[in-house]
Amino acid sequence: GLSTFIRRSFGRDWCLRATTSWISLSWFRFALRKQITESLLAQDGKLYVFALPQPVEQLIIKNMHPSDEGKEIVIDPATARKILTGLMDKTEEVTAKGIPPVLFVSYPIRFAMRRFVEKYSPSLNIIAHTEVADNVQIDSLGTVLIKNDDNKGQWWAALN
Repeated sequence: GLSTFIRRSFGRDWCLRATTSWISLSWFRFALRKQITESLLAQDGKLYVFALPQPVEQLIIKNMHPSDEGKEIVIDPATARKILTGLMDKTEEVTAKGIPPVLFVSYPIRFAMRRFVEKYSPSLNIIAHTEVADNVQIDSLGTVLIKNDDNKGQWWAALN
């Protein structure tokens, strides 16, 4: 994985300092954006992505808090369940089409978002715009549908 690459390339001591900072990890992801992007391309050579509705991403940004391992998303369980259910549904839909599931988020929330979803949707890839290689064709698969408890309308519409 990435930590093995860092350790082999830069030495154990540097690796320990670098992995304590999500900023350093983000720098490495930027430096490796070509390899990251290539690993997420569909059979036709395109990068297919989907995104969170803007109000949901803003809610996540407002609810990020520092922790020992960087920033984490701290929201009430009902809201977390709605977001995770929407992400899992979209991941399943995209995977059924034979396309790697890729959530496109803003740079500040990428690491926290990865930690937020990894237990529930480990196959979901999360990237920021800074991690996409140049000259890659990106096609949008739309936004994640996050439903109300009654399945009528989008839950996040109430956030506007």
